[in-house]
Amino acid sequence: MIAADVVKRCQSCHTPFLVTGYQRSQNPDQAIPVQCPGCLALERLVQHRQGIVHLYSRQKGFGFIRDRQGKRIFVHRSCLVDRKHLRRGQRVSFCTEPGDRGPQAIQVRLVE
Repeated sequence: MIAADVVKRCQSCHTPFLVTGYQRSQNPDQAIPVQCPGCLALERLVQHRQGIVHLYSRQKGFGFIRDRQGKRIFVHRSCLVDRKHLRRGQRVSFCTEPGDRGPQAIQVRLVE
C-alpha cells in the first residue's frame, strides 16, 4: 500500500515541498524529511563552519560570531535557523556568503 502524499515546510528556507507517497513507501523506515531537496543538496555541497557567538543584540537583531580562526563574522536574525535570538558564548555552526562589509553568516544553527 502506498502512503498518502504530504506537503511539508522546509525548516531552512520555509518553502513548501512535496513528499510523495511513493517516496515514503520506498523508504518506510526513514523519517519524513524536514528540509526541501534544494536545501539538502546545498548542505551536502557547502561545509558548515563552527564558531562562538561573540556579540548579539536582541534589540537590533544582529551581532557577530568568532570562527575558529578568530575572524569576526556578521550575523543577522533572518539567518538563524533554530531560534530567533542568540546569546554570547553559544556555539553555532554556519555557512558564510559575501556581505557588504565582509563575510556574513547564513544558515546559523546552535551546536549542542
